[in-house]
Amino acid sequence: MANEKVEFHRLYEWLIHEITQKGRFDAYEGFEVVFPGRLFSKQVLKDVMSQLFSCLKEYLAEEEMDRTPVLPEILAIRALRQNNLTKVVKTEIRALRKKISKQPPEVGELLHEQFLLARESTLLAGNVRHSVHEDGPLSANSLIGQIELDYLDLYYFTEKLRLGCELINRGTILKEQYELRLLPELVAYLMEHPALTEPYPVLKLYLKIYLLLTQPEEGSHFFELVGLLEVHQSQLGGAEVKGLYKYAQNHCIRRVNLGEMKYLGELSRLYEAQLQNGRLFSNGELAHTSYLNIVTTGLRLRRYGWVSEFIHTYREKVPADYRESVYAYCMAAFHYEQQAYQQAARLLQEVTFVDVFYQISARLLLCKIYFEKEDDEALFYAADAFGRYLKRNKELSPQNRVHYLNFLSCLKSLTKLREQFYRIKAEPYTARWEKVAVRLKSMEKVSNLAWLQERLQNLKGTS
Repeated sequence: MANEKVEFHRLYEWLIHEITQKGRFDAYEGFEVVFPGRLFSKQVLKDVMSQLFSCLKEYLAEEEMDRTPVLPEILAIRALRQNNLTKVVKTEIRALRKKISKQPPEVGELLHEQFLLARESTLLAGNVRHSVHEDGPLSANSLIGQIELDYLDLYYFTEKLRLGCELINRGTILKEQYELRLLPELVAYLMEHPALTEPYPVLKLYLKIYLLLTQPEEGSHFFELVGLLEVHQSQLGGAEVKGLYKYAQNHCIRRVNLGEMKYLGELSRLYEAQLQNGRLFSNGELAHTSYLNIVTTGLRLRRYGWVSEFIHTYREKVPADYRESVYAYCMAAFHYEQQAYQQAARLLQEVTFVDVFYQISARLLLCKIYFEKEDDEALFYAADAFGRYLKRNKELSPQNRVHYLNFLSCLKSLTKLREQFYRIKAEPYTARWEKVAVRLKSMEKVSNLAWLQERLQNLKGTS
């Protein structure tokens, strides 16, 4: 047994070093470290790695149990009940109910745990009234079984709405259709009985999100959702609030994409509210995607002073792996919007973007810069290099690849059209302009379509 502990320790220390330093490990080298002087055996190494993995799973399970504040106590109550310790179980149930009522907001409503606890009460006493019992959360029926059913309903209602909203949102993004059995009926029931949702903020919020997703044209749903978030966010856990804000943000983005520009301001207000209340941060860090989205939104609103201050103030909050890439890109985008094209191009050329997303974004922005500068030679060179990068990159989805390749094709068409502006007569130029316009109007899978259409309009005229 002592030897096994030494082997586990050696294997663990060696794996941590190899994976963190090299990202891989060599089995022969590992065997020599764990079993010095022994003849290599793949099966022996496999066995000790399997045992180490089992220990890791047990450790992770214990860690997860520690993060679930009342589940271990419910399991203890179950064991006490199974051993017929009725009086002790009654006392423990009372104590745990009191503890649940005093849990901090970040723990959440613990509806599943409340159901499990009510289940233990039911199994303890059946339908017999006793001192552990109290009125149910949804009804005044004083039977023990009613409390269990009430909490089961609350847990089911909340999780059904939560998952339903997630699938509706995913279906909108991926153009997929899910079968949401009984969800419309559940929503109709809750709408007819508003008193059921009133004491439970999460249930109330997901009901509003469902209406936002299924009735996006009804503007009141968005503003009511934001109002509910402002009122109830202090009662909810951080991860829950982030997810709820994400639905509101996605709604704004979709409305902006449909031309309702007032939602751009609403999106900016959502970001600022989360910056102020700290909900955008995780362990003191700001996700690089959030940093980029805030900058992009601010630039579209032409809040240049605020954006410049934000970029510099929150730079160090971005995780180190993405910090330089997202900072350089955001500064380049900032200079581009202010028509400081030389500064923008220099920033993009000086930084090596290791992440695929920023590599693509930087290349696309550089093509835009060359177009604005009317540096056609540099534009065609950059566009061709960008096209080759897109075709050979294996991390990019086929759908995204098509969007970017179509952008490059349209950009080249605009560049050639601009070359002809002063070279040919009005009639043939207009015909060529209309041909490009028809092509842009008919294209669906193209990145930065609005930008392309705006540049096309700038080229409208007579030679």
